[in-house]
Amino acid sequence: MTRSLEASIHELREAARIEPLVPHHRNSLADALLAVGETTEAMEVLRAALALDPTFRGARERLIRALERVGRFEDA
Repeated sequence: MTRSLEASIHELREAARIEPLVPHHRNSLADALLAVGETTEAMEVLRAALALDPTFRGARERLIRALERVGRFEDA
């Protein structure tokens, strides 16, 4: 993991902790996690974003891509 991505993940985790009701922080965190191959954690984060806002299209699309990445096509 590059230093830059590691720092981004840390900052995005902190943003989600400080503002837990803002789903966009979780969506951005999931992007960073997907970039470093942390697909399982990214899916958990995206599910949390969707629990906050079920209409969040970007989070839903990322979750579908993550599910496809791990071969869970039936869940996508």
